[in-house]
Amino acid sequence: YIGFFTDRKSGQRKRIRSIMQDETGIDPLKTRRTAQEALEGVRDREARALYGPVREAAQAEPVNVSMGMRMMLKQDPDMKGAADDALLSMQRRAAREGRQDAYDMTIGDVEDSFEFWHELQSTLRERASQLGTPTRTGTSRRAGGMVGSLRDDLMGELTDPRRHSWGPAYEKATLKYRQSSEVIEALKDSAEFAKTDPADLRKIMSGLSDEERTAFATGTVADLLYKVAGQSDTSNQARSLMKSTRLKENLAVLLGEGPAAKLIDRLED
Repeated sequence: YIGFFTDRKSGQRKRIRSIMQDETGIDPLKTRRTAQEALEGVRDREARALYGPVREAAQAEPVNVSMGMRMMLKQDPDMKGAADDALLSMQRRAAREGRQDAYDMTIGDVEDSFEFWHELQSTLRERASQLGTPTRTGTSRRAGGMVGSLRDDLMGELTDPRRHSWGPAYEKATLKYRQSSEVIEALKDSAEFAKTDPADLRKIMSGLSDEERTAFATGTVADLLYKVAGQSDTSNQARSLMKSTRLKENLAVLLGEGPAAKLIDRLED
């Protein structure tokens, strides 16, 4: 009996792979890595577009944060740790750009730069988010709240128009980038792909190159169907998955209406 069910499950997986190759030209043995790289490429381009004007404006005037905020770089453990990570991120970026002095940079060298404070607030936000997840302990979540407060205080100074003429533009760019990033992060999970607003998906797809579109489609659809193939009753799982109107709409955005319709019809068969 065990052998029968194992063979049956294996056969279902082969069937799904065959359907995908026939109807979409996608081989589901490919990994999700290509899809993630495609989305990260979109995010990098969007970041340059949003923050580019702010960076140009910030080069014309020094970053004006309070003495208290600067002292925290040396005294507050959370701020010091985040600052070290922000510096490391800057060093790695400089190394990729071929700068010979990349790993000789110190916080003192970059303390007046917009890049450093931007990297620092981003690092603080990520740390607060990681510490504050529901699966964390109460102590961890309280620590996340403290880090979040540090980040809020820093953003208050960076976006204050009395301190920086570019402050309001920076606040607007940060909000737009955060909203876009949340959609992009969700799309890395095929379960969330099925829930994503088609309008948001169209926006992301419009920013992809042809090569990235192919990579994203390959990884996303492969992951969706491999999750189905991993279930004990694959055919019923496939039918259940395809009952989602939102998923059907998103597959049409991802693959085109014709290929998506053929794929759905064969999986529902």
